[in-house]
Amino acid sequence: MDDIDVETGKTLNKMTPEAEATAAPGLKEASEVKETKKKAKRKAGQGFEHWTPPRAEEPIPDVQQHWGIIPRPGEPRPSEPQPSARTSNGAIVPSLWEDRKGAVRIKRGSRIINGFDQAENMYLRLMDVRPVSNKNQHPRRVAIGYYYQHGMPVDWNDTSALNDLNKALQEAIKANSNKDVPFNTTERGILADIFAKTPEISLWDAAEQFNDQAHPIVGSEEGKYPTGRFIESIKHEFSLYKVSYLDGEAPTDETEKDVPLEKAYRDWKAKQAEAKTAAKVASKKASSGKKAIKNASLASISETAGEAKKRKTKKPAVSPQATSDKTSEAAGKSKKRNYKISRSDEEMAARADATYAEIMEKEAAEKAEQAAAELQPSEQTEAPSPIVEQNSLSEEDERLSILSGQHVPRTSSPVSAQSREVFNSPSYGAKELKIGVEAGKIGNIDQLAPENAFEATEAAKAAEVAIEELVVRAEAVDESTELTSTYVQNAVRNVDLDEKYDDED
Repeated sequence: MDDIDVETGKTLNKMTPEAEATAAPGLKEASEVKETKKKAKRKAGQGFEHWTPPRAEEPIPDVQQHWGIIPRPGEPRPSEPQPSARTSNGAIVPSLWEDRKGAVRIKRGSRIINGFDQAENMYLRLMDVRPVSNKNQHPRRVAIGYYYQHGMPVDWNDTSALNDLNKALQEAIKANSNKDVPFNTTERGILADIFAKTPEISLWDAAEQFNDQAHPIVGSEEGKYPTGRFIESIKHEFSLYKVSYLDGEAPTDETEKDVPLEKAYRDWKAKQAEAKTAAKVASKKASSGKKAIKNASLASISETAGEAKKRKTKKPAVSPQATSDKTSEAAGKSKKRNYKISRSDEEMAARADATYAEIMEKEAAEKAEQAAAELQPSEQTEAPSPIVEQNSLSEEDERLSILSGQHVPRTSSPVSAQSREVFNSPSYGAKELKIGVEAGKIGNIDQLAPENAFEATEAAKAAEVAIEELVVRAEAVDESTELTSTYVQNAVRNVDLDEKYDDED
């Protein structure tokens, strides 16, 4: 690029290859630093969106004779008279093209900082005063408008994107100003002394005196790059430390810069700090309120700490499986019934037996006499009845006859057959016992049965009628008699069971 000859005093648009190439050195240096640190390379334009500054659409004016020159006494001036630097904020008439915006860096956080739009600092009007070529050391004096070709940051908190933007802007200023270095202490002292001696001096006059004192010309400069500071460089220095120079004092690196964006950023940060402090105070108040509530609850707990609370014993939980296991175990086992009778029960059974025996004996005697009277024939024979087969009593008849006290060896009869059928039933009790007693007595009468079959049959029917009457009368006995019959039944069953268990043992 240094080998390309550019006619002095021409203007270049920011979209020309000349303008686009100004940011290349900075990008190369950034990539080299990242490669040195062995970090992943950041792609050019990453984190940016397309954006074109409105001023970039405006045409760049032609270069005027006082742009991009080094002022010296006796050389042509832009106009007469020049305004006071103190009252005109360092203005030059006609105005210069270049405005470095204080070479300020774009701030992180937001595009709008306390009412200041940072996009204003993303478009720079610069003068390219680099040498035309290696052989031609005259300044190019080309007016350009520069902005970052990748556009606007998407996220204003993306530090990587903001670093790329700031590096590109700084490199553009540095490259186009032919690597204009900051003022040193001697230069600042000379410029401050000029304003101290002549407070109302114009900036152009101050620039002529400054170059004559700080950078005097010694010898011929034919074919050399001019000695001294360009008017754009002197104006940039005065704009940064205007307050100090107007007071006749030389600024230092610690002196606060007079840059609109810097002031807006300081105020914005101060407001953020106040808001953060207020949030902390509110948080502390809220936490103190929570602590107070917590302390109150702890105090109430401490008051009741000495009271002993009754502990409730929990019953062991019984699982459904354990319950089902116990049930299944008990299901296969049958409980042994206790048939033993207490001593008082035995006494009551004995009394019941005695009472019942008396009642049955009286009633049986009365019925027997009545039946004998009705069945007595006119003629009696001692011959046995031939129509009834002579059989011995069954075991049940024998046992019941013995219990009733009326056992007499005899042959079977219709009455005894009916009695046998009753006593062979599975549920015999007090009624069956009474019937058995009566049947036994009637069996004694059967020995007097008539000789012919008809009379024997009639006698059997009469005996059955007598048995039915005995049953009806037995059911009419009062509750005490029924109770005694129940005990008799139980006694009979107990006797049978005892005999059964004795046989098994």
